[in-house]
Amino acid sequence: MAQPQPATMSDADRRGSRRIGIALLRAARLLTADGECLCLLRDVSRGGVGLRFFHAVPPDRHVLLVSAEGRIHPLIRCWTQGCAAGYRAVNPIDPADFLAEKRGAGEVMLRLDCPARLRRAGATLGATLTGIGPRRMRLAIDGFCAIGQPVVAVIKEDTDLGGWVEWRNGERAQAEYGIALERVLPLDVLALLARRLQTPGAGAARLAQPD
Repeated sequence: MAQPQPATMSDADRRGSRRIGIALLRAARLLTADGECLCLLRDVSRGGVGLRFFHAVPPDRHVLLVSAEGRIHPLIRCWTQGCAAGYRAVNPIDPADFLAEKRGAGEVMLRLDCPARLRRAGATLGATLTGIGPRRMRLAIDGFCAIGQPVVAVIKEDTDLGGWVEWRNGERAQAEYGIALERVLPLDVLALLARRLQTPGAGAARLAQPD
C-alpha cells in the first residue's frame, strides 16, 4: 500500500471547508493527461473534493473534474492514500450543484477515441468507440445500422461488447450511434476497461483546452 504523500494543504485548510459526507457518493469523470477515468466523488466542499479510484491514483497533479451534468472544475492534487486522493479546487465549488444533479451513476459516459470493429447481421464495419458508460456506448460507424438492430463491438481484439442500436445521429453512411449494452458494466470493470483502452497522452490536448 502506497504511503500517504505530504499534503500541500494545512490541517486548518482542510477543516476550514466543511465537507458534505458519504451521502454524496457518486460516479464522476476525471480528465487527466492520459484520458478520462471513472472515479467516485466521496465528498465536496467549496475548497475541494475527495475522490476514490478503482485503480491507482492518476499521477497528474493538475486535473479536471467533470460532473454528471458537464460542469468542469480544475483541481490540484494535495494528497493520496491508497486508491483515494484529495484535490484542492482552483475556483470555489458550490456543493449544491452536485446535490442538485439529476443524473445517476448509470448515466456517466466516459469520452474515448478508440478504434473498433462492429459486427452486425453477418457483416463487419469499421468503427470508433467515442464513449462508454455502465449501460451504453457510443460509436462512429462506417456504415448503416437500423434502430433496434443487435450489434457486437470488438475493441482491442479481446473485448466484445454486445447490445442493440438505440439511436442514430448523422448521415446514413457516417453516423454516430448510441448502443444499449446487453449487460450492465460494474463501475470497477468500466473503470479498468477505460484505462486500458486509452493511450498515454490521450487527454493532454483536452486538459490544456477543456471543452
